[in-house]
Amino acid sequence: MNTELLQASQAIKFQFFRFEEQTLKALKEFLLAYKKLSLKGSIICIYIANNTSKERASLRLIINNYPGNFILFSPSATVAELAWEAGAAYYINVSKPDWLQKTTSALASLSQHEYAYKIAIKTHYQTDVVNTYDIVFILAQGNYCEIHLADGKTLLVTKQLGQMEQLLLSFHFLKRFGKSTILNLNKITSIKDKTIIFANNEKLNFPKYSKGFIYLKNLLIWNN
Repeated sequence: MNTELLQASQAIKFQFFRFEEQTLKALKEFLLAYKKLSLKGSIICIYIANNTSKERASLRLIINNYPGNFILFSPSATVAELAWEAGAAYYINVSKPDWLQKTTSALASLSQHEYAYKIAIKTHYQTDVVNTYDIVFILAQGNYCEIHLADGKTLLVTKQLGQMEQLLLSFHFLKRFGKSTILNLNKITSIKDKTIIFANNEKLNFPKYSKGFIYLKNLLIWNN
């Protein structure tokens, strides 16, 4: 996988995937000169040439292996919708003359964007703040829900699945399928027969010909 790393400050580092040499050079020079990097942690920058099956598959692979905030760069306007579906923090069209200025705006507001992806989850014992990027899937358990996270932890939440669905409506990568399941589309690595395999190696079985399973296979942006 074509990746490079830039430590822009002691607090922030950038990871770059699949960039063309000229675009990557311009972006790195800009980031090193940018003096308002008050962010902390890691930001993933992904370059996608166009909205094709091959490019979508590459995007999915990166998202599964490097979860977190990511900015999608592309010279193609058709990638804008893909960026929205995949949960990108921002989409930058590098064919526009002001794309570096757009990058400035994205970085300036990214800390608020990261906060917006977190929700408060009440369990029997406490309230946990969960980053929705880290949710792998949610299962209905009667009047409760079982949330499976990327690190292997499970939370038993005092909400029904319908209530969780309403809470997560604005997070378009989290979709409900059938009566008992909400899935993070960006955590699915493969589908084999009736088994869904996730990035943390957990598995779920669906009835092979159920409407929910067929809808899931058709919905996955990297299968089109």
